[in-house]
Amino acid sequence: MKHKKISRRVFLGKTGALLFGFMLPVGGNAQNDQLEKDSDFSERKNRKKQYLNAFIKIKANNEITFFIPDIEIGQGILTAASMILAEELDVDLKSVSIETKMIENEQIKNMKPNEDLNLTYGSGSVAKDWFPLRQGAAELRMMLLQTAAAELNIDKGRCHTENGYVICPDNQTFSYGMLISKIMTLDIPESVQFKNRLDYKIIGKPQPRIDTDKKIKGQSVYGMDIKLSGMKTGYIISSPIEGDQIHQIDDRQAKNVPGIQDILKNEKSICIIADNFWRALKAAECLVIKWQGDENIQLNTSMIYENLKKGISKPSTMLFYNKTASVSVEMENEKKLFQWDFFQPMLLHAALEPINCTIYFHDNQCELWIGSQAPSMLKGHIAEKFHLCKENVILHYNEIGGSFGRRLDQKYILDAAEFARQVSYPVNFIWSREADFQNDALRPPYYDQLKIGVNNKLAITSVHHKMMTFIDDTDKRNPSSPNYLLGLDTMPYHIHDYKFEYSVCDAPKLNFGSGQGREATRNVFVLENMINNLALYTRMDPIEYRKTLGLDDRAKAVVDLLLQNVEWNKFKSGDIRQGFAMAHVFGSYIALIIEAEITTSSVILIHRADVAVDCGLIVNPEQVCAQIEGSVVFGLSDALYGEVQIENGQIKQRNYNQYRVLRMNDMPNVKVHMVNSNESPSGVGELGTIVAAPALSHALGLIQGKFFHSLPLAKQVFQHK
Repeated sequence: MKHKKISRRVFLGKTGALLFGFMLPVGGNAQNDQLEKDSDFSERKNRKKQYLNAFIKIKANNEITFFIPDIEIGQGILTAASMILAEELDVDLKSVSIETKMIENEQIKNMKPNEDLNLTYGSGSVAKDWFPLRQGAAELRMMLLQTAAAELNIDKGRCHTENGYVICPDNQTFSYGMLISKIMTLDIPESVQFKNRLDYKIIGKPQPRIDTDKKIKGQSVYGMDIKLSGMKTGYIISSPIEGDQIHQIDDRQAKNVPGIQDILKNEKSICIIADNFWRALKAAECLVIKWQGDENIQLNTSMIYENLKKGISKPSTMLFYNKTASVSVEMENEKKLFQWDFFQPMLLHAALEPINCTIYFHDNQCELWIGSQAPSMLKGHIAEKFHLCKENVILHYNEIGGSFGRRLDQKYILDAAEFARQVSYPVNFIWSREADFQNDALRPPYYDQLKIGVNNKLAITSVHHKMMTFIDDTDKRNPSSPNYLLGLDTMPYHIHDYKFEYSVCDAPKLNFGSGQGREATRNVFVLENMINNLALYTRMDPIEYRKTLGLDDRAKAVVDLLLQNVEWNKFKSGDIRQGFAMAHVFGSYIALIIEAEITTSSVILIHRADVAVDCGLIVNPEQVCAQIEGSVVFGLSDALYGEVQIENGQIKQRNYNQYRVLRMNDMPNVKVHMVNSNESPSGVGELGTIVAAPALSHALGLIQGKFFHSLPLAKQVFQHK
């Protein structure tokens, strides 16, 4: 093996996917002292007692800690990432402790400016972790072998690792901790040898989640569980109409509520700070507030949707076209032309845990206890907003009780920080369920128009797909955002002439954000409905029709696996039918068959959902099943009931009694079938959500003999009865 000599300083930054030695604090300011105290970063005091890299810490007593760059939202990422590290390092998963920690870009070699290892988003955590975590653990394992072999003056090929030990000839063993003092001065290997997948003991085997025991015992720490010395509770009241400002406040009764510490305000919000949440909420209810700004007061749902429909004829931005000829010219010569319009409404995230955060400004620092899906971006925004060095923005992580993209929104944390800056103590900000719904970053509505040209055999020859939506601040910076193409540019079919373009109109004063499955949820609903409709016109089986479109090998394998486990076309007619949808998105393939019924008493029952998925090499089968089951249920909830209404500029839905989700008695029997794949791991978490609506739409449409091109389906079904 070749080695290169490098200085200790360079040694900190050129280790491939990890940072051997870790970038330890230098100097003696309060931040460094606190970091050393909290995280046991004591190399400066005794560098022979522990070994650190960006992902792994080993102490002399063989205690091992894994640092995970992803945020636990209930999806099981801490378990999956730990399995990757434990497999390549060759340690018992049960013997390590786990911490969530930000990994700075400077600690990772060849990180691009727009890459973020800490971003938990778009079903991408395992995919982005797969190489850097394996490389980090593999480099360390190779160095341990090299060190042990050097101790015995033998070839390292005669040694092997097992459960945290290096095993050498004649039963001579070294714990990893025994070797750390030697590793601290070792040169870095230029190349890495990963374990053979046939030798995996952990990856690919069902593993219990590492956080289950803590959750059962109530020891998991969520945002509302944070306890700090001198901490108070903050409750923020914002206008129910986005954009309104405070005109007048009468807070006399609120000040008389016991336990009130401060009542703070800015142009747009009021913050009650009290001893506990319930006193803060009680005081908030006593406030008499007059809001100013009538620009949005007349806004309602129908106005929003009418603007979308009118805007479909506006000039477009073309994002995707897989042939050089003009689709519109070709369509003039088509034997038959279909035109279908699709509509999808605004949606809430409706995560179980309302938004919250804890913030403490002190000593020219800002400390945050947060559950953000984008901590690196948040750190930069806080530093910029309050003119702090990034090093003086200190993030502590807690678990999140569901998100679905809700915790990508950083507006509520930045708003809370404005109030935290005004006081000298830490504040735990908690929003009520109603306030969370009211301030949610809504998934915007979409209006899609398809023109499909077919030949004499009704085979697709050309598609002109135009989408209309609202433009938000992000899209204004990047009007040709490739996000709009998710699920289309990787469709599992070969449609020779497919043109996608979009028009936009200025968004109403509502807070918009990303939804579960992102734009793929919208695109796949449109694409799969189109194909199911055309299959019905041709009187072909919808799965066989898809095969005529040229499925690739991985798509065929997913479909074949599903058909091996499901009696397809079991119901030829009647009130129980099956619907089908598939997708290729986030690097994965998924196919879904839904069995649904409309009863004589006008109740929609979903009996079962069978899923086949190829998500590359499966790290934890239990986790894949759980993720698919959960995302299918989330997708079915949105498909059946999901819709936000706006009245007088305000979100009408304020709790689950007004925003219905699937309940236990609605739950179908979900079966997940996994393709045994050697591809690298790819996205899983949102796959079920993406295909749920088109599969259910297909099943319900067959029952009623209609095409359902709009959501929510419960509203459409009973509107047409």
